[in-house]
Amino acid sequence: MRDLRQHVVPGRASGSLVGLVGVLLALPTLVLPVQKVRDKGTVPTSADLPPFEQSYWSWGRAVDSTPGLDVARDANVFEISNTAGLVVLVIALAVGLAGVAAHAFRAGSVGIVFGAAGLAWTASAVVGGLVRRLADALFGAFGEEQVIIETLPVGVLEMASAGLLVAALGLVVWRPFVSLVRPEMAVGTVDPVVREGGAAVVRPPASTGPAVGFSDDKADTDPERFGRSR
Repeated sequence: MRDLRQHVVPGRASGSLVGLVGVLLALPTLVLPVQKVRDKGTVPTSADLPPFEQSYWSWGRAVDSTPGLDVARDANVFEISNTAGLVVLVIALAVGLAGVAAHAFRAGSVGIVFGAAGLAWTASAVVGGLVRRLADALFGAFGEEQVIIETLPVGVLEMASAGLLVAALGLVVWRPFVSLVRPEMAVGTVDPVVREGGAAVVRPPASTGPAVGFSDDKADTDPERFGRSR
């Protein structure tokens, strides 16, 4: 673990770590529902029609999860799938992981650009699903007078993931943004990064001011020059 930290570009550990945690928290949404909508029980139902319960995934899948019903065998139980939404989310999470790796281990502007682009795509996918879910609940898409909308544990993880991904994106672009707007506040943020012994090391740029101290020039060490000056 220590060897891995040595390869992280200085100054990028926090943004990369926050981004990594954000992507990992979004992984359960691929296979588990984030929200459940169920009947309040105020509407009388027959024995053949129990109070309904529906589960929703962040990428668009919806399944009738009413207790006692078998989705696989009962043709009357509805199930809406969204394979395209699942594929897009899988790709977005993969791109986010690649962006985190590029930001952490690729020095220079290339790592910043790829890191920002990857996290932006992942954040847009996760935040987009979360906003759609909250909008449906806020604007009464389910008819809240007769149903209860429950956020499942994976839905809570989705909220945390969205917040962390946005925060990570801010950490990635903050220092470059400051260096563009206020260069005097970004001292040391654009120092070149080199690899020494397998570790990323910031090497300050060479001084452009006047030389101070001793010099190795021949003019300063020539004995004849000092002799003539006496």
